[in-house]
Amino acid sequence: MAKFAVFEVAQEKIIATTGKTKDQLAGGELTTVNLLGGLIAGMAAAVISQPADTLLSKVSNRADRDERSGMIADVVRDCPRRADQQVQG
Repeated sequence: MAKFAVFEVAQEKIIATTGKTKDQLAGGELTTVNLLGGLIAGMAAAVISQPADTLLSKVSNRADRDERSGMIADVVRDCPRRADQQVQG
């Protein structure tokens, strides 16, 4: 959502610097405005979403690590019982 909002604002600001309306821009000028607006919007989206992506990765890695730790704890806890069963059996 932020990417689209930033794109629209960037496009309006870039067009305002030309002194023309969007309808008065030639094909190449309009393409340049769209490319610059997309570049600015893409950088803004990266800056906005990167902290959330990092946090999500950390939470996901922690959950995976906790799950593996739980499995290891189960194996360690069951080792003496299994050893007793093998000795008795």
